[in-house]
Amino acid sequence: MKARACLLGLGLAVLGLARFPDVGWAQASPFVEIGSWEAELVERLRAGGALRSLAAVSRPHVEADVLEALREVDTLRLSGVERVWYRELERELLRRRVSRRRPVGATLRFEPGLRLGTAPTLDPFVIQRSGGVYPAASAAGAVQWGWVVAAFEGEWTRREAGEAPVGDPGVVAFRAPVAYVRVARTWGDLVLGRVRWELGAEAPESLVLGARPEPLPGLAWSVGSQRFRFRQVVSRLDRINEERRYLSIHRLEFRPVSGLDVGLTETVVWAGRGRGWELGYLNPLVVYFSEQVNDAVQPGNVKYAVDLAWRPHRRVELYGQVLIDDLTWEEGWPHRLGWLTGVRAGGVLPRVSFEAYGAKASALLYQSWRLGEAYVYRGQGIGSNRTDYERFSFVLHWDVLPWARFSPVYERLRQGPRNLWMLLPVGSPPLEPHGAGYVTDRMGIEGVGRLGTGLVARFSASYLKTDASGEEWRWRAGERLQGWIELQYRWGVAW
Repeated sequence: MKARACLLGLGLAVLGLARFPDVGWAQASPFVEIGSWEAELVERLRAGGALRSLAAVSRPHVEADVLEALREVDTLRLSGVERVWYRELERELLRRRVSRRRPVGATLRFEPGLRLGTAPTLDPFVIQRSGGVYPAASAAGAVQWGWVVAAFEGEWTRREAGEAPVGDPGVVAFRAPVAYVRVARTWGDLVLGRVRWELGAEAPESLVLGARPEPLPGLAWSVGSQRFRFRQVVSRLDRINEERRYLSIHRLEFRPVSGLDVGLTETVVWAGRGRGWELGYLNPLVVYFSEQVNDAVQPGNVKYAVDLAWRPHRRVELYGQVLIDDLTWEEGWPHRLGWLTGVRAGGVLPRVSFEAYGAKASALLYQSWRLGEAYVYRGQGIGSNRTDYERFSFVLHWDVLPWARFSPVYERLRQGPRNLWMLLPVGSPPLEPHGAGYVTDRMGIEGVGRLGTGLVARFSASYLKTDASGEEWRWRAGERLQGWIELQYRWGVAW
């Protein structure tokens, strides 16, 4: 109750300050939501070498930052299709923008949507034993008033979340994956609620904090500029075995030289019955490892990550990420780490770009000897949604029209015998499992396009072929087709 009262008081204080222009608050701006048409245009322009002032190792971007980056673009160096993307992105963001000359202004957006798929998530490797069609209806919107912005996204869908044993299959339920209030100043911001954070370069997944189906609720704040920014995210997780669980993240992003973005992250999950918010882990200046070694009974599960995004050529970007839980050379104790790396190139041929990507994570990367300290939230991984795996993919993007893109893709996923929710039994040796669970090859085609003003369509169709040697994965063996289609309409006004 005390923690809730503190958060409520903080929120009311911020909202109260935001009403007065003389306290120096800059006009707030909503995020360019991950998965939106605007985010799609941002990443296409970034792949082609534009918008280089935007941080390459974290998302979502703020609309105001994207507009500032657009003003710095040399449009003479853009291709014909990239100029169309540039004008459309600028027009859409300016339409939402309230004039800074007004002391008080507001924008309002409403975005209904519909999705049909063979699985409840957009992950192409998620297969449901029960089969069938998974419909989902959604509604999203945002309201900006002066120095405060509030955004919301709700979804009605069958509550069978991935392959993890959570939820009740077949039950239609409501969830709110995005719901936040943001107040901004010229040198920082404060966000209260649920946001789809993604830490690391643009990739199919993130090992640290990904744009998950269930974004974490909590408080986030940051200070800095485009070249140097410190961010902290704190969240209260769901309970496991009646233990209260909490997450805190420290994140430092900086650009030491032009074309190179670096992210340094430390995270901690602590849990226990009767345990609450702890000042040691909430302190933005403390190193989590120092707090961990001072508590021998319930030390918390600390991890460190480094991610890079380097652009050796205007149209080529190399990126990578390493997540470290434990490095040891003692016999019987394996390394617990994960890595991903990739390359993307935009405009290598007229209207053609590509991306190649690879990742690997050890089986015990997100686990701990204490069950409550595992990096899971509602049965889903806080970073990647699987462990003990290797994943490789190649995607070719073909822009048939400026507003229509088709992407043939090939991927291979090798899953070991232990996955994320197969938690380490108490008293068992901390050894990496050996052998193979299954290997899935995926060949598919994905597409996204704008159909008229405000209407965006997306689809994915995949052919999956799986060889499963592990007994617990035998049900996945064979060939199957699966996919999804999604429609979303956007409407908004500003005054």
